[in-house]
Amino acid sequence: MGTSFSQSIYALRRRRQSTSWVNKVEQTEHTEGTDSIAPNFGSSSVACFMLGANPPVQVMEGFFYRLWGNKGYEKTVAKPDGAFIMRFYSVLERDAILKNSFKKPLIIRPWVLGQTIDKNDVARIPVWTTFQELDFKYWSKEGLSKIGILIGKPIATDKATQAKLRTKFARLLIKMDLNDPFPKEVTFMDECGTLVVQKEDYA
Repeated sequence: MGTSFSQSIYALRRRRQSTSWVNKVEQTEHTEGTDSIAPNFGSSSVACFMLGANPPVQVMEGFFYRLWGNKGYEKTVAKPDGAFIMRFYSVLERDAILKNSFKKPLIIRPWVLGQTIDKNDVARIPVWTTFQELDFKYWSKEGLSKIGILIGKPIATDKATQAKLRTKFARLLIKMDLNDPFPKEVTFMDECGTLVVQKEDYA
């Protein structure tokens, strides 16, 4: 009988612990969808929008850990306005990732407590565009610009493209309108009047 009583007490304690843990998780999930989490995020944070998607915060945390887990990234929370707030361990680490260019779906901006960022206000951003297996005759500044202008406003090539250090693809930084689709290919006529279909990617 003593053993049965002890087991009952143990089971009751386990249920209380389990209930307490569930309530804590539910409370955390609720607060992460509101601005109540904001006081924990200071000047070393950035706001991020995923264009054309609204993934769960857990998915975004995994994505950001893969990108910046060794570059000072600490935590992500979701806000009601659709933004994800990412915290870094320091302002220097935050600023380092802000200098990078990102794939099309990401808009990343510095963020401070109380600030609201509307993705509709960010109309055009520079995007690295990769032209796969581009014919070498188009690798000049003029050739790349004529192709790039079909997508947006060409800005610059990377050093490897400029020096022709690789031949699999050319890379061009293009300012693009976020409200327009990001095409997977463009078509143009070459000097002989032949229609060329050029595939591209964004990275």
